Amino acid sequence: MDPTAQVLARLRRFARSMNPELPAVDLALADVRRLLHDAGVAFKLVGGVAVVHHGYARTTEDVDVLVEESAWSRLAEALSSHGFERVSVSRLRHVSTGVRVDLLVAGSPMPRGGNGTYPAPDSIAASARDPDVVALPGLLELKLRSRRRCAATRSKSSRRSESPAVRRAPRAGRVTLPSYVPSLNGPP
Repeated sequence: MDPTAQVLARLRRFARSMNPELPAVDLALADVRRLLHDAGVAFKLVGGVAVVHHGYARTTEDVDVLVEESAWSRLAEALSSHGFERVSVSRLRHVSTGVRVDLLVAGSPMPRGGNGTYPAPDSIAASARDPDVVALPGLLELKLRSRRRCAATRSKSSRRSESPAVRRAPRAGRVTLPSYVPSLNGPP
């Protein structure tokens, strides 16, 4: 079991006493990786799994994966043989655990009126410890571009809904992306 999955397993065991319905993301993670590798799909793990990988201990209920535009054409035939079913245009379900897998397709618009479209996974740096996981600067930029950020002037109650990775990021007044996060696509 990879180190990120080990941490997710410990967190799930701890949190299960408070939330018995917490999905077993740690068990689904290896199958997600296997599916994407076997199908030859370029990808980077992002979202909660990447946040845990980078050292912030938190639970997550799904696996968010940045995939190339042509992912569906290669995934379609491999889904059932790898234990997945397609739930919607951009969501899979790991059949044995019920874990949701959200596919963030390169070129698709960012959510919440975010800034631009999702980048190609190969255009974002990988973590030095795991080539399948986005590096921390890219993770922060994705969260900021998808409008998961806050200005220093927002209330504490509105900050509670922010991503933990963004909440813990450095702030100096209003955070602007170029001040501390390199661009996903190279220098500005």
